[in-house]
Amino acid sequence: EGTREAPGIDLKGHIVIMDEAHNLIDTVNSIHSVELTLSKCSQALAQVSTYLDKYRARLKAKNVVYIEKIQAILKAIIKYLNPTSTAATDFTPSSAPNGPQKTAPEPQTRNHSNEVSASIVQLNDFLFTSGLDTHNLFKIEKYLKDSDIVHKVQGFCQSAEVAIADVKRKQTMQIKLDETEFEKHRPALGIVASFLVTLTSQSKDACLLVSR
Repeated sequence: EGTREAPGIDLKGHIVIMDEAHNLIDTVNSIHSVELTLSKCSQALAQVSTYLDKYRARLKAKNVVYIEKIQAILKAIIKYLNPTSTAATDFTPSSAPNGPQKTAPEPQTRNHSNEVSASIVQLNDFLFTSGLDTHNLFKIEKYLKDSDIVHKVQGFCQSAEVAIADVKRKQTMQIKLDETEFEKHRPALGIVASFLVTLTSQSKDACLLVSR
């Protein structure tokens, strides 16, 4: 609806003819689905943490609190997708001036038998098991939208300064970052934001397909 309203398209009283209609079901399913990978979560965590490390002194206390909550959510999702990881529970960019240096987790999507484990999980079970039920996702979603933090972080990470810093920091962070991901139009944090919107807009009977 929002896509139609933006250019002023009104479909009332019109007949819509769909080309390639056999692909319509798959298209509708993809529009209303969000795929969030461990790699994307790791990238988002690295980007947000680097951004906060750079601008913490300039940001208002409220912004710092919300960004730290976003970090906590990302760590919880990473921990859920990769239960064997302990690094996600305490990530600090290598350039942080205080405290010991920690590392973000290396993406792992396979179990010890080297086989993909997929399961259907109820939304409430996912929220409880991952620990996301302790966060007010509605407030986080609103902050992501109102603050435009997704584009701010993406713009910061696309700067030459961050690109150079990222190269120097890779071995320390131990994240397998796909270099092309930083160049893609849709930022990793944007996908996380879309995932959170999906979580808050679904009914209690909603399910997730989890592969790990």
